[in-house]
Amino acid sequence: LLPLLRQEMERCRPLLKGKQVEMTLHAAPADAGLEVPARPELAAIALGNLIRNACQFTDQGHVDIRLEAGRVVIEDTGIGIPPAVRDRIFDRFMQVDPAGAGSAGLGLAIVKRVAEHLGWTVSLEAPVHGGTRFVLAFPADWRTQAPGRRCAGARWPGPVRQNRHFPL
Repeated sequence: LLPLLRQEMERCRPLLKGKQVEMTLHAAPADAGLEVPARPELAAIALGNLIRNACQFTDQGHVDIRLEAGRVVIEDTGIGIPPAVRDRIFDRFMQVDPAGAGSAGLGLAIVKRVAEHLGWTVSLEAPVHGGTRFVLAFPADWRTQAPGRRCAGARWPGPVRQNRHFPL
């Protein structure tokens, strides 16, 4: 999972150009080789959307990505999500920024659907100091999943299969 996180961080780095924002990745040595049950393409969609949002809505401070046993935490010091909309943040077309920031409001809805498809959960937490914290948690039995279904990095270890479509 670590190579996939690095890949998505690099894709989002241009969003930080001209901002006083530091993006960091933290992973304990024991978690550096973490593999989870997922197709890399799907995992990249979920991770990339969360990292992109953190970069897009943080003008100063930091975007921290933490790889921990059983979960990935993406936390920022950005504008945060108002309490009035937190319960609906994973709904389609939901936007926190009234100007829309060039978005259709589908990113977090997609993250939620991908996470559900993979058997993961995604949750929003509001850090005391402001900003946002999203947690992607893997199923309790993720370590016992068949090795052929694990996502170690950006490459799929098995034969390429046609993607299954799932509705938003």
